[in-house]
Amino acid sequence: MNEQIEYMEPLVYALAGLLHDIGKFGQRAEKQGMHQSTYLSETAKNLVGQLCRNTQDGYYTHQHVLWTYEFVEKYKSKFQQAGLIGSTPDDLINLSAYHHRPGTDRQGIITLADWCSSGLDRDFEAVLLRNPDWKSKSLHRDIPLVSIFSGLYVNGQRIEEARCVYPVQKFSLDDQVFPKDVSEVSNNQSAYERLWKEFNDVFRQLPVPQGKPEAFIETIFHLLRLYTWYMPASTVDYPNISLFEHSKITGAFAHCIASYWNKHADAFDPDSNHRLLLQSGHYPFKLWCCNISGIQKFIYNITNKSAVKSLKGRSLYIQLLLETIAREMLQEAGASIINAVYIAGGKFYLLLPNTEEVNDKIDSYYTRLQEKLWDEHKEYLSVYIAGIPFRMDKEEEKGSGKKTILKVRIDEDDDPKYVGDLWYLLEQRLRSERNSKLKHIFVQSESFYNRVFEAHGDGGDVKVCAVTGEEVEENKKYLLNREDIEQGEGEEIYVSPAVGQQIRLGRDLMGHRYLIELYEPQQDAYQVGLSTYWKLAKDLPTNFDHIKTILCVNEPDFVNVIQHIRGSSIPALGFRLYGGAQLPQVHWRIKTLEEIAKNNEDDEHARDQSFVRLGILRMDVDNLGNLFMKGFVEPHESGDPNQAKNKSSFSALTTLSVQFDTFFSGYLNTLRNSDEFKDHVIIVYSGGDDVFAVGRWDKIISFASQIRNDFRKFVCNREEISLSCGIVLVRPKFPISKAADMAGEAEEAAKNYTLCIDHSVHVEKNAINLFDISLNWEHEWPFVVACKDDLVYWVKQEILTKGILMKIFDWYTKYKDHDISWKWHAAYSLARIANSTSNDQLRQKIKNVCQQLEKVLLFGQYKSRQGNTYGNVSFHALVVSCRWAEFELRTY
Repeated sequence: MNEQIEYMEPLVYALAGLLHDIGKFGQRAEKQGMHQSTYLSETAKNLVGQLCRNTQDGYYTHQHVLWTYEFVEKYKSKFQQAGLIGSTPDDLINLSAYHHRPGTDRQGIITLADWCSSGLDRDFEAVLLRNPDWKSKSLHRDIPLVSIFSGLYVNGQRIEEARCVYPVQKFSLDDQVFPKDVSEVSNNQSAYERLWKEFNDVFRQLPVPQGKPEAFIETIFHLLRLYTWYMPASTVDYPNISLFEHSKITGAFAHCIASYWNKHADAFDPDSNHRLLLQSGHYPFKLWCCNISGIQKFIYNITNKSAVKSLKGRSLYIQLLLETIAREMLQEAGASIINAVYIAGGKFYLLLPNTEEVNDKIDSYYTRLQEKLWDEHKEYLSVYIAGIPFRMDKEEEKGSGKKTILKVRIDEDDDPKYVGDLWYLLEQRLRSERNSKLKHIFVQSESFYNRVFEAHGDGGDVKVCAVTGEEVEENKKYLLNREDIEQGEGEEIYVSPAVGQQIRLGRDLMGHRYLIELYEPQQDAYQVGLSTYWKLAKDLPTNFDHIKTILCVNEPDFVNVIQHIRGSSIPALGFRLYGGAQLPQVHWRIKTLEEIAKNNEDDEHARDQSFVRLGILRMDVDNLGNLFMKGFVEPHESGDPNQAKNKSSFSALTTLSVQFDTFFSGYLNTLRNSDEFKDHVIIVYSGGDDVFAVGRWDKIISFASQIRNDFRKFVCNREEISLSCGIVLVRPKFPISKAADMAGEAEEAAKNYTLCIDHSVHVEKNAINLFDISLNWEHEWPFVVACKDDLVYWVKQEILTKGILMKIFDWYTKYKDHDISWKWHAAYSLARIANSTSNDQLRQKIKNVCQQLEKVLLFGQYKSRQGNTYGNVSFHALVVSCRWAEFELRTY
């Protein structure tokens, strides 16, 4: 092996792991089997005895490796150009193809990595036994990807039948993110055939960055994500794991094993079949987690001087900071994007080799990063990084006969654990790191101690940042452009350099399509992290000499970019999801908060422009930690937790994580960009599992309701996988930081809400808090919407006056004070209203409406104008309907 290949060897193993199952894609695209294949060469077919396992009756299993072999061999020249194929038996081709029958010890690395990803801890319950409707289908070609949510255990329950599935398709952010009933999915084999041809056509055109293997690996990574995310990793076992996620995690494990092998070759004891056994005392893997703390305080700590650009700029800065730290850590570890388990929502996980060299580099990087962030943000924004070394061992599962599973052992506690336990223990270490803030720097730098505790600033008559209120040195103040000032016309507005950069980021968001990483600083670039430079662009550059990476923002189908790459310098290509990339605009500029809050000037229904309110929305998934910890634990029929089957795996957990982020970072852009919301809603932050949005009050309420409806559809209509939200309404000039805090308190109130349906059934969370009242999404919100619509209709039709709404508010006040006199006041008032006109036809309409209101007030029963009936309606729900109707009637 030449010197370059020897140096890059771990990356070769990572790529081999990423590509090891690419043959499943190709095999499922073939209408015939191996012998009739038009894709496989005779050389590949003749290798069946070497690459595939054979059964006692002479049938060769795992034939997909033939297509893996053919694919890597077919594009061998590209891998050679990138420096990823050498001249030894353990080259990329053989490492990828021999993972089921390794012929050398090093080929056994991919076998072990495959097992660690999801091989041995898969659900071996054959999918056909669980889904008899699929018996007539070809295993390799028509079995769809089952939604990870359908098999998730929540309170010990799951959907029994795997009917919630995805057809074979490319990754996208439109309605295709929603699973379908299995009866609606057919002809997957045809989709495989079409996509396999398209994938090969694209791969054939890929430009190769010579001498930059990481760049080529990243492009392949994103291309596989585009084409294979909605394909099942297995069609024999329960098919709820994405082929892409399984392949990615296999590649990460392979990189770690190869790196550890280079330092501790004696740690591995291969058997006669080149299957690797790990010696005791060795922990070759280390799962790292990074958490950015203070995100909410950082984003919301602004005035309204340049609110929209500041909010979006600070939100984007957090996302870039997270992405940058992950990339810089990967670079320190000699790893690639394959080792990134998950990056979203203010947190990321990396799977890296547990070697002394890598740990020392990460530790040094962490210290330098903390020091730099302190200098830039002081206590307002902090980054915490923690890691946990572990190993994975084969064990026999309790009560399963000879079934073998993989268990996790960590360095401090050698008792066997499950993958979900590993993530939980890492969270504990991260919490401990957070509790000992800045310890790395204090240990290594005495001067830093003085910088932290000495007095800051000059005080007195000095300039302060108009956005954050922090003191700004005279020679560093940044004067805002007139176009960036939303309030305070006619005055000069100064901000700190960091805030100035964030405002420019928010401004550059408008219309941008590409996020570009540079090798060196440029005039219009933003420095993030220690030494990373980014810029936003509407168009592709014409010169790629100084460009490291081009990521299409919210455009997963980035293939068209490949055709525009020219010259000798080839960047990495791919895509990334970012919640809220598009902003409301007017006259080719970003709208101010006041403009967002107003009715459209050309809205023929708009009447009262004096009533202007902003809605502030905060929302996230309920009990997310439990979903990851217990979602893959099948309870035992006896109820004994020690007998429960834990089916968690790295592939399963990453599939679940990515699904959440696809919805929040990806699909919500599609929803926001729809005609109903695009002019009046800003997604300030959306990613991981939560949302922060600002918009016109009525649009925000509708936006929250639609998110909830779409999320329910996304999680296979499972009401127990829920989210809660808080909404507050404020005037546009109300301090946005205070409004965000209020929305957070409303969200917390929703999460603390418990609805008592009857004496034995209590429903927690799954709620919305609006007008300071919490309501259950499933049992109460549908009534609120229907009743509000009815009230608005009755007032507009002059069947009722708005005075009835005021009366209901008065009765509600007495109700809250336990004054039962409200009941006969209500009955008396409604009877008088019913007879308030001499017009017989109108009197009958009024009487019918008053009877409806009397029923809902006194008996909790309601029948809407659409004919839907609602029972057990609370006074709280009625008051929210009334308040909502009152606000809506003010603007029309």
